[in-house]
Amino acid sequence: MNVGAGREKVNINRDWKFYLGDVNGAEVPDYDDSKWTDANLPHSFSIPYFMWKDVYHGYGWYRKEIDMSSAWKGREVVLEFEASFIDTEVYLNGKRLGEHVGGYTGFHFDLTPYMTNGKNILAVRVNNLWNARVAPRAGDHQFSGGIYRDVYLNMTDPLHVDCNGTFFYSTSVSHSSATCASQIDVDNCPLQFTFHSGMEFV
Repeated sequence: MNVGAGREKVNINRDWKFYLGDVNGAEVPDYDDSKWTDANLPHSFSIPYFMWKDVYHGYGWYRKEIDMSSAWKGREVVLEFEASFIDTEVYLNGKRLGEHVGGYTGFHFDLTPYMTNGKNILAVRVNNLWNARVAPRAGDHQFSGGIYRDVYLNMTDPLHVDCNGTFFYSTSVSHSSATCASQIDVDNCPLQFTFHSGMEFV
């Protein structure tokens, strides 16, 4: 899908391999995943709650082969997850790109320095273990693990607006009159904000 001049966004939900559990060395490119389950995203560790009496808590691994097209040469390639529950570690060709903790927020990693011509192996280790420092911590909710939202590759020219690179913020808040300055009256004393905006280029 073409998002704009110089930018291309490709959905990579299809043709993943999945293993329920934790294994050593699954991030290594030549690891044998031939006996893993075929999977497409979005994906959950658990089958629907009404079909299974238990919810699995632990680790799961995902692997996917990405072929670097010649059309990508000289471009920046960023991997974007819309969400993954709840602790996600990402590897490309055996190199650890980083970790994201939190099940409801999107995140991304720059693949450009680690991609090679031809075949590249993306490996993702996810766990849904309870963590007192990460919400949600309790409640009537199924805490199923997995990459449960879409995943994309974003290709851009070297000069581009970074992911979440547009922003605005307020540097001051004031009242519209001196009379209101010492009062807290939202209806009769509206606040005035001074906004600044910008774009982050990389």
